[in-house]
Amino acid sequence: MSVSPSFAKNDPELVEWALRCLRVPRDQVVRLRARGATRLPVDTPVTAGLLLSEFAELQEAATCSDLAMPAGATECPWTRRQLAELENDYADEILAKRVTVLTLLERFPAITLPLFLEMAGPIRPRYYSISSSPLADPRRVRITVGLVEGPAWSGAGRYRGMCSAYLAGLEPGDVFYGYIRVAAPPFRLPDDPATPVILVGPGTGFAPLRAFLEERALTGAAGPA
Repeated sequence: MSVSPSFAKNDPELVEWALRCLRVPRDQVVRLRARGATRLPVDTPVTAGLLLSEFAELQEAATCSDLAMPAGATECPWTRRQLAELENDYADEILAKRVTVLTLLERFPAITLPLFLEMAGPIRPRYYSISSSPLADPRRVRITVGLVEGPAWSGAGRYRGMCSAYLAGLEPGDVFYGYIRVAAPPFRLPDDPATPVILVGPGTGFAPLRAFLEERALTGAAGPA
């Protein structure tokens, strides 16, 4: 099983950066209209600061469609040319450097708030494997998270993982919202606790293996692990 802190918030510094680039006051109230299904707050008054803090994705690498969207919407010929060149060199200039929509916003002031939100999209869930056994405490779930932090590949300042940085900043007693997602097919130990197992990270690191080791310890398994 995995747990998703699906309502992580953007780093306040990133939000301030976006507000400066958009030339929008933090407390300016906006009301969004949706062209289709979206997880952004539509038909509801919301401040620009709250919108960029809790709803807009600010750190994902821009896609090819993100580059094409402002090129067709802006009246600035220089912006259209530059974006077209980046689209042609997408693999090297955008994807390899993890250039975000926010970075593009700083480079191209012709991108407006509505266009930026279409490009950035809503914050997507981040999933973490549960790293504890329900046998230890059926009412408590533990996760294992490493803080992702380092120089941004794009060359624009430092990168901090959105959800890992958010979780690292929480204090005892703080509340975050998430939900449990059950893997299909289920990822679990054999029913017989004496069955030997070889533990190999399944792409989520060591976290689920910690849960398995804890469960084996609590069941007093005699078999080697």
